[in-house]
Amino acid sequence: MGYNTDWYGQLKTNRAFTQKELDEWDEITNTRHDSEYEMGDDKREFPSTWCGFEIVNKHGHDGVYDSKEKHGVYRWMGHEKTYQGKKWAIIFLKKLIKWSKTEDIYAEGELEWSGERESDMGRLVVERAAEEIGYPPEEKMLTMHIETVDFKYRREKTAYVFKDTHKIDTDLKGIKNV
Repeated sequence: MGYNTDWYGQLKTNRAFTQKELDEWDEITNTRHDSEYEMGDDKREFPSTWCGFEIVNKHGHDGVYDSKEKHGVYRWMGHEKTYQGKKWAIIFLKKLIKWSKTEDIYAEGELEWSGERESDMGRLVVERAAEEIGYPPEEKMLTMHIETVDFKYRREKTAYVFKDTHKIDTDLKGIKNV
């Protein structure tokens, strides 16, 4: 048994991935990354045993096919027990820096996560910034920030609708928080 986290969204690159880049990332996703160090330990080369994220090439945007516009996408593969998703995104962004040495590539977008615990949710945002951080426009750099949602319920009253009698009961006496 383990803990599950679902990821939604994607990071879109400004160009398509080369076959060499696709092969390099495929090797990462298809290889078991065992380590003598515990998951989450910074001494690990990879943050968890398996990478649950893939990179693929796409045509067009927003569901509209355009054979001239080709770009890459980094996204969750839908596997259960995907651990350390934020750290895998950092590894992906470091790969983009390496791959930019031959041809400029960067990613922008948002990934949202939702874990099994109600409090485990948030958003990872990657954007290309220039002016905000003082660089000239031709030397843009990637920034990544992570928003963790602090989500706490405050229950004031609950309405129960009973199908048979159409009675609404708002009396909370004796009802415990679920």
